[in-house]
Amino acid sequence: MVAELPPAIAFMLSEFPGTKLALSHVHKRLNDASFVRHFFDQCLAGIGTFKYADRLEERVDKFDVYAGHSLDPLSPDGKCRMLGCKIAYAHQFARTACLYADRVVIPDPFSFTVELTDQEIFESLVVLTILRPLLESKYAIAPDWPYRYRSLLSIYPITSPD
Repeated sequence: MVAELPPAIAFMLSEFPGTKLALSHVHKRLNDASFVRHFFDQCLAGIGTFKYADRLEERVDKFDVYAGHSLDPLSPDGKCRMLGCKIAYAHQFARTACLYADRVVIPDPFSFTVELTDQEIFESLVVLTILRPLLESKYAIAPDWPYRYRSLLSIYPITSPD
């Protein structure tokens, strides 16, 4: 099953395909008014129409992990702020949390955030690129997380190897 991503996430991953990202390329695209307008439209579309995890039925029979604050691979909370640390943490997060949980929910770095720097967008794209195989192979649903003013990006239902 192909994962459904929030429109802004899907848009950014399609605009910056592959595994080699450069801050200069992201900066150049973010200075293009047409690109920014389309990106903003995708953010609004996600907020208005995307089925976020908080709009789904509760799953009391499943082990769901909500990766908030220090568990969030897109956040500097609880780990160093250097890009290398974020990359290492994203790899570890993908390997560990997804082994134990039926689904893992992480914040969407774009749709509910008003002011991001080019560097923050670039770093989020790097982490999303690392998590992309999981996002594309599992369900991906972006729920709303009000206390962070950000949406939650994805849910990975993890199936047993049976």
